[in-house]
Amino acid sequence: MASGKTHDKITYLTIPLVMFIQIFLVKDFQLVFLNTLIYVFAALMFSGDLDIKSVQVNRWGVFKFIWWPYRKFFNHRSSFTHGIIDATIIRIIYLISWIYLFLSVLHMIYPETVISGNEFIKWIVTSAKEDTFLFLNILGSLLLGGLSHTLTDYIYSTLKRKFTFRRKK
Repeated sequence: MASGKTHDKITYLTIPLVMFIQIFLVKDFQLVFLNTLIYVFAALMFSGDLDIKSVQVNRWGVFKFIWWPYRKFFNHRSSFTHGIIDATIIRIIYLISWIYLFLSVLHMIYPETVISGNEFIKWIVTSAKEDTFLFLNILGSLLLGGLSHTLTDYIYSTLKRKFTFRRKK
């Protein structure tokens, strides 16, 4: 398994490639910038290593507690945390659930100034319907950040197995 530093280096090294490919795919520099920010967020803070005590968990600062149940529920490097598509979808749903809970509690305390969790979910659904292209770009960037992490772990583990010599007993 690659270290957090290795994942970070690969993220930083792939930013120009991610931007270059997007320039040709979306041809909208604002969207390229947004997608790149989301890719960096996904790779540095929203990766598969949220299932262990990791640098990614620590980057959440005072909110790192939200990942404790996630760590307890999922085994490290399972398809639920390191899968190519399903792991990112699970993390998105998990984070949205926390935001829903947080807004619901705040709405009970400050009903006039804070939207409810239900209103938040309605906003997500409405926004996705109104601008499907933007929604798919955001989802794609989150998936790409997760894919970067999973591929790095896979390649690192494969190379380590291939080039590690074992002593004969």
